[in-house]
Amino acid sequence: MVSQTDTDLDTSGDKDAGSSLLDDQTKEILEMLERDPFLDIEKPPVEMRKAFDTFYAKIGYPSLEVAQVEDKDIPGAAGSIVVRIYHPIGSVGETTPVLVFFFGGGMVMGSIDAYDGLCRRLCAKSGCIIVSGSYRLSPENKFPAAVEDAVAVFNWAYDNAQSYGGDQTRIAVGGESGGGNLAAVLTQTMRNDPQRHITFQLLINPAIGTRGDTASMKEYASGYFFEPDALDWIYEQYLDDDTNVENPRVSPLFAESFEGLPEAFIVIAGCDILRDDIVEYAEKLKQAGVAVETSTYEGTIHGFTVMAGIVDAGALAIDECAQKMKAALVQ
Repeated sequence: MVSQTDTDLDTSGDKDAGSSLLDDQTKEILEMLERDPFLDIEKPPVEMRKAFDTFYAKIGYPSLEVAQVEDKDIPGAAGSIVVRIYHPIGSVGETTPVLVFFFGGGMVMGSIDAYDGLCRRLCAKSGCIIVSGSYRLSPENKFPAAVEDAVAVFNWAYDNAQSYGGDQTRIAVGGESGGGNLAAVLTQTMRNDPQRHITFQLLINPAIGTRGDTASMKEYASGYFFEPDALDWIYEQYLDDDTNVENPRVSPLFAESFEGLPEAFIVIAGCDILRDDIVEYAEKLKQAGVAVETSTYEGTIHGFTVMAGIVDAGALAIDECAQKMKAALVQ
């Protein structure tokens, strides 16, 4: 497994990167997914959610010890929202930086339980409080329900930071896949809010929208777990119609401006249909003067960071994320 960190976004070697073979651990995951798929668009969403949580519970996660974990119900746009707060060891009684994190699953699947190990590891390795937020899922709750809930979670985490030991001046947002989408949307939504400032954004193979005709969309269209027909299906669940596909609150890649957004660290899976779109998003941030760094993990697939119970690269990537958080927020 090779991680290529590219602070200056020199992507000249990207066209050849996808030719590297999948690593053996990723192949093992793909075999498991072939036997017992949760991303099966023939299943009802309710069944997919159960299968999603069962799959990730089955493979385990190399999480680490934290000082305290607590669940809270907070107010949202359409009722209460559950958040789970992770406190790092040594933080009790101290004012500590905060990452507001959102789980992935295409806005259809996913849960704070499925991402519990990942959040524990991020918390332990970074020294930051993690506020893991839930949100309403589609198709029962179409766009903009998830965005509204993400905004509500961030506003609560910011406004109530003192109540759980958080430092209001050092609050970041982050997420994986669909959660990375919500994190990116949040940075654009909150950019002009004079009352609340986002210090840093952590985007892990974020679903930030797609041009649809990229090389990675074609090269990894089959045999790499997350395929174009599944992406189309997710859009169908999330949106009432396709007129909103290029709405920046759905696809932040299509924003008119990227200026004034917070410093970013972006993790990319080498064999992911979204790879080239994510690289383009990073380039747009850079061109707008945003400090951005990417790290590409070759030979593995979309969602690999949640598969760290089997794919070692997942834990390595989360540890790298924690290092970047610590540098931006703690030190």
